[in-house]
Amino acid sequence: MQSWQKVQCGVLLSISIAVMAGCSASSPYRDRAEDYRHAEPSHYELPPIPGQRDQMPIPQGSTQGYTGDEFIAPRPESMQTGVAERPPVELRKDNQGPWLWVNTGPAKVWPALQRFAEEKNLDVVYTNPRSGELMVRADVGGTPAQRFSLRQGVGRQTSEVRIVSMSSGQALPFSEFDRERMMALEQYLLVTQQQQNGRVSLAAQNLDDGDQVRWVDRDGRRLLVLDFAFDRSWGELQNLLSNGFDEDAQRLDDQDRSQGIFYIHYLARAERDSGFWSWLFGSDNADKAKAYRLVLTPSGDMTELHVEDASGQPADIQVEQELLDWIRRQLT
Repeated sequence: MQSWQKVQCGVLLSISIAVMAGCSASSPYRDRAEDYRHAEPSHYELPPIPGQRDQMPIPQGSTQGYTGDEFIAPRPESMQTGVAERPPVELRKDNQGPWLWVNTGPAKVWPALQRFAEEKNLDVVYTNPRSGELMVRADVGGTPAQRFSLRQGVGRQTSEVRIVSMSSGQALPFSEFDRERMMALEQYLLVTQQQQNGRVSLAAQNLDDGDQVRWVDRDGRRLLVLDFAFDRSWGELQNLLSNGFDEDAQRLDDQDRSQGIFYIHYLARAERDSGFWSWLFGSDNADKAKAYRLVLTPSGDMTELHVEDASGQPADIQVEQELLDWIRRQLT
């Protein structure tokens, strides 16, 4: 019985193999597994792609200021840029009177200004976030009306806040009442900045003008253009130099507002003594620093800034670019 079953299994297996072989032989699909052995090389030319261009072009480098002589790369600037970390809020003063500098953009300062008026129970009669104006009515106690003005500072993401008392539509001289109100606002904004609650006014974003300090090439020289009138530009640069130019290699000596000139001493970074030995025994950077002038010139609603040597001639290109680039980075 078992032998008969083995015979049956063998017969079925033989039939299956024969059927599979027959199907393979009669298949309409040819086996191409070995075609690559007999293939011959061929060359195809791709058609040109219309409008093809480099997706990541490399711009041409500027050769301005290069004389063709051997160039010595300046030493990298230290992490300390010469200006201490700016405070959140700072009281400043110019020819128009005291005002507040805030280290954040108008879109965040405007909601804080509105909350200040609400918490102080000020009788607000007019607000315009697009122009940055908030008017407070005079009260029965005899205190005058006040106008709060908000605008972008010289640097990006900074703001300026001014308070002016008004009478019959005319601005009054800065008074003790204005000073007390401004001091209260300064403390309020300081607390608000530290809390960082993140409230932003979409309407007040119109006051953010972006970069307002830019490079301009003129007659082979470089200068900075500040999108502010002379008075405002002078005050900002005066504050910057008073706090940032207090080293041996760069210092503010004098200033003449009527002529728009800051008198400074400056030593190019590549010529400065640095390292352990200069720290241990001192350096002669102060003796090697040369006299220069930073000259502000009104140009309509803008102000131009350029660098001269002590005789009034254009400064060395390396010094010119270092000074103006340092100022630009501090103001932006």
